[in-house]
Amino acid sequence: MLQGYYYPPSLRFETYLDNLNRTDLLEIMEQVLSTEYPQQRFVRRQVSEYLSALQELKDERAWRQAEMERLDMELARCRCDCANLEREQKRLETLVYKYQAELDNCQKNYQDLGKQCAMLQATVSDLYASTSWKVTMPLRFISKVVKDNLLRIK
Repeated sequence: MLQGYYYPPSLRFETYLDNLNRTDLLEIMEQVLSTEYPQQRFVRRQVSEYLSALQELKDERAWRQAEMERLDMELARCRCDCANLEREQKRLETLVYKYQAELDNCQKNYQDLGKQCAMLQATVSDLYASTSWKVTMPLRFISKVVKDNLLRIK
């Protein structure tokens, strides 16, 4: 039997409410009402109120079903977005590790170059402080003057 519909036990399984005539429907309604509300008598107004309340509940159920479908689609979209963001996060983490290793390598090279620069500066200072540099200073000065004069002549 379909869920959400009330079928009295007296109905056969092959009989559906939409296939019944008015008399049969009225009989089923009387059975339902006598089962649900055994000590009450109903007037037409109460029945119409119950029917309108029933219709409102059906409409609300339809709306809620549509809302659930919309929310299911939204949830699926959010899960897809979440999976995409997780993939992007992993890609970015890989890049961070790669660039961190490259940065570490560059810092090591910088330190090595700083040490090499300090050694070369010490060598140049030693060279300028050496006796041979001081002794050959006049020779370098004369050589520079001669070269400058030769360049002016040409």
